[in-house]
Amino acid sequence: MSIDIGKKIKDLLYSKKMSQGDLADKLGITRQSLSIWMTSKRMPKIENLEKIADILEVPLSTLLEEATESYHGTTDKNLQHKVELLEEKNKIFELEISLLKKDNVFLKEEIQFLKDKIKNR
Repeated sequence: MSIDIGKKIKDLLYSKKMSQGDLADKLGITRQSLSIWMTSKRMPKIENLEKIADILEVPLSTLLEEATESYHGTTDKNLQHKVELLEEKNKIFELEISLLKKDNVFLKEEIQFLKDKIKNR
């Protein structure tokens, strides 16, 4: 697997002075499960990436930027579709954060548009 989301998480853990065990505990998963993600043997589900981003206090895009860049060159249509969904969910996440900072009707409409787009896939 060419993505290295595990390295990104390791770097963030180091900067936050947290151990992999601390992160696993906060996520409510086993250390073995976290190890699978950390070694990039499997990609965490978007829900888990969102939790990791929240725990490490970084935008989801920080975790996803390398992953999506690595996936864009692939010819695997299913994988490309998953990346597109991740990117759209990331947009929703970022917009919801913006919405929390300021109540904006346009942002609410944009979030609903993206959620509807994901539902219709």
